[in-house]
Amino acid sequence: MCVGFLYTVTSRLPSSFLRNRVSRKGRVLYCGVKIQDDEVMASFDVTSLFTNVLVDESVHVIREKLQGDETLEDRTPPSAKRVTELLELCLKSTYFSYSGNFYEQQEGAAMGSPVSATVANLYMEFFEDMALESSPVRPQLWKR
Repeated sequence: MCVGFLYTVTSRLPSSFLRNRVSRKGRVLYCGVKIQDDEVMASFDVTSLFTNVLVDESVHVIREKLQGDETLEDRTPPSAKRVTELLELCLKSTYFSYSGNFYEQQEGAAMGSPVSATVANLYMEFFEDMALESSPVRPQLWKR
């Protein structure tokens, strides 16, 4: 129940995620921008995203986003602080069984938890923003 509540609250936060669209000629289009012949499209992939999520940093990032969300009070009675306390509890209380034994996950967000994808996406957005701000070369377009 806690995870479902957290998912509904955090999944409405803005994200830079965008699905690919392909034109009739097979060219990838992003927000109406065509990739010209003299331009390069780069693609990045994260290995084991959920298990590599930094939980403490992610909770901090999400707390700041929730505190800046003017619609939070309309959507849920708990404050940003309370929501992120619940989120931290869910992310740090992860147990699983393997071959009849129970284990506690030591790092990252749990695979299969509904809130993990949202946490991972929000942290990646924060990480991307930091990378773009410090980059000496600005891309024409950045989406994921």
